[in-house]
Amino acid sequence: MKRAWGLAVVAVVVAAFTPAALGQYDPYDPNTWPLESIVNSAHNLNNYPGIDIPLNQVCLPCHVPHNALQAGEENVLWNHAETGQTFEMYYSGAGQPEGTSKKCLGCHDGVTALDSYGGTQGSVVIDPDSKANMGTDLSNDHPIGIEYPAPGDDFNDPNEFMSRGNSLGVRLVSFSGVERVECNSCHNPHNPGLGNFLRAPLEESVICLECHNK
Repeated sequence: MKRAWGLAVVAVVVAAFTPAALGQYDPYDPNTWPLESIVNSAHNLNNYPGIDIPLNQVCLPCHVPHNALQAGEENVLWNHAETGQTFEMYYSGAGQPEGTSKKCLGCHDGVTALDSYGGTQGSVVIDPDSKANMGTDLSNDHPIGIEYPAPGDDFNDPNEFMSRGNSLGVRLVSFSGVERVECNSCHNPHNPGLGNFLRAPLEESVICLECHNK
């Protein structure tokens, strides 16, 4: 009886110091990665000064169930203005952003208003001093709009690690029949749990090593 009681005490003490109990997670175990609501994040534009969204709706600036500006599988009932800027890309010969990346840049270009949605012209843009303001020079950022390279010495096999369509794990984006790297390959705009809306942890460069075999 005493031995059983002693083991119970040890179990409680050990549990108290597990990563979950400490509010931490194992960067190599996606089952421990945190999922958090968009409501208290920067992507809830109700939290941004100067923006007044009817009924404090969270989804409306980006999505709408009826009469979307863009519809279809690629456009997820899109309700926000797209960027009209010309960008300097990572590769000099690369084309301009398309698809999901262009949607992200509809706020993060620092020019298109955050509150330009539903066909209306907004007036609030991301603070120029904010790291969320990407501007139009993307030449020093991870390339987007590129086809994922064939697995080899530098890149992993995407079928071994990609969590396609899920909220956790780096993913490729299918665009015009080609698997590509886009903004939402590394970022999940709906889950701020890992910080910076990342799909995989920065700890020990897990997010980088998902793709890059170094």
